[in-house]
Amino acid sequence: MTEQSGQRFWMPAEWQPHQRTLMAWPQQHSWGDGWQEAEAAYAAVANTISEFEPVLMLIPAAREAHCRTLLGSAVQQWPLRYDDAWMRDSGPSFVFDHSGQQHALSWNFNGWGDRFRPWQQDRAVAGKLAQHLQLPLQHSRMVLEGGAVHVDGAQRVMVTAQSLFDQRRNPDGDHDELLAQLLQYTGAEQAIVLPAGLSDDHTHGHIDEIACFVGPGRVLLHAPTAGDVDVDICRQADATLLDHGLEVGQLPAPEPVVTAAGERLTLSYVNFYIANDVLVVPSFAQPGADRNAAAIIAEQFPDRELRSCPALPIAVGGGGIHCITQQQPARVQQSQLLSEARP
Repeated sequence: MTEQSGQRFWMPAEWQPHQRTLMAWPQQHSWGDGWQEAEAAYAAVANTISEFEPVLMLIPAAREAHCRTLLGSAVQQWPLRYDDAWMRDSGPSFVFDHSGQQHALSWNFNGWGDRFRPWQQDRAVAGKLAQHLQLPLQHSRMVLEGGAVHVDGAQRVMVTAQSLFDQRRNPDGDHDELLAQLLQYTGAEQAIVLPAGLSDDHTHGHIDEIACFVGPGRVLLHAPTAGDVDVDICRQADATLLDHGLEVGQLPAPEPVVTAAGERLTLSYVNFYIANDVLVVPSFAQPGADRNAAAIIAEQFPDRELRSCPALPIAVGGGGIHCITQQQPARVQQSQLLSEARP
């Protein structure tokens, strides 16, 4: 492991070329009776992405034969011990240094502020993947997760205050220092800090449920219907984004879904995934809303094919398609990344 507090890195945007996608097979304790449906949904996402780029799937050793029955041959399996299946958060993010060397970045995972246990094995996943992928590991001095940050590849990073300044993540963190570290790890010059994430989000404020970059300076924002519990949160987010001079498009929310146990699921079309030549968009079994959201997202990326995958079974566990995937960017020089990312 290396930690170079003065070194500055560069995180490419999600739509820039990928080397592969990382995922982890769902564990039963997060889904209970909905486990089989979650497995099928994870497999659908992995198999779809694998048509366009390699997929590396972490799996429990005891499930290897079973997973192979659901996963296509293009999905590579890697048996490993881990706690939960949210690769965006427990796995590494990937950054480049000034010479173009790629690094795996561990965000110092602590179970979203020790809100969900166990997480100790997940904390080690980033380091194990760095070793497996033969990359140097950078260890964040602050606690955060990959789903808490979104970059546009043109010197902007987006995050919520609810995540970054969370006392259960960074109890001794100075606000200015935390922002400085965020800029250091992402290579951004400007941090756009939204007040909060969606109200029922298990992650306590992740950006990837409320807003995402779709181009340099362009954002899609979750847009709930009038009377929804998240209307004020999204209105404040909209004002913040506009104050920063960003172009904001509205992405209408699906209708709320409440489980038999009375839990309101966090459903957001913002939580889609961009892979090489394809958009993997969530479907919530709401045909009209699903089609409308897919059309809006497709307009932002006219050069990519669009595929819908069922996301309700994933939401039961507390996340979405973006939450279960993590891109490893292709190896390119930083100067090339910068030139490609400019508006």
